[in-house]
Amino acid sequence: MKFKLYQCALALSSFGLVGLITSCAQIQTSEYAEWVAPLDPKNELSVSTFPAWYPDSERVVPGFKKLTTDPYLALQFHVREKGKKFGQSPYVASIQIHSFAYHLDDSREKVLVENQNKNFWTQQIHGYPDREKNGIPYRENSVLHVTMDMTLNGTRHRLKGSMPAKTRNRLMPNLADSP
Repeated sequence: MKFKLYQCALALSSFGLVGLITSCAQIQTSEYAEWVAPLDPKNELSVSTFPAWYPDSERVVPGFKKLTTDPYLALQFHVREKGKKFGQSPYVASIQIHSFAYHLDDSREKVLVENQNKNFWTQQIHGYPDREKNGIPYRENSVLHVTMDMTLNGTRHRLKGSMPAKTRNRLMPNLADSP
């Protein structure tokens, strides 16, 4: 803990913000690693996860807060221009998602999307209780397996990918030491 507080003080002083910022937060993000699959010379498929709900907050000591992402995750995918992280690919003339499914470790496969003609999809979680029913539980040392059956620009693609569990930690200054 002393090392984390030292890192926080060092970060604040390096930004020259000691008088403006009164606290630090450690943000722990649990997710499954992004999976990227090439589709053709100009397009690729990206599948990733994001937290299904707001993070839990825990005050460790005054001036230091720990935020942990929700233990349930949602999936999203998009076909993008090869090598770019964001935006629609200008090289998608036609697309048909026949099916998109996942399974966690040895569990049964769950189909999330069928017969869609958009190059982007995000799993909708409607409220806190819904995340347990429809979200994907985060399990340390697990692997999320995804399958995509799609036709892009007249070419059929049947893809399978693996997304190992991972945790990232970041230390960030807070503008206020809120409870």
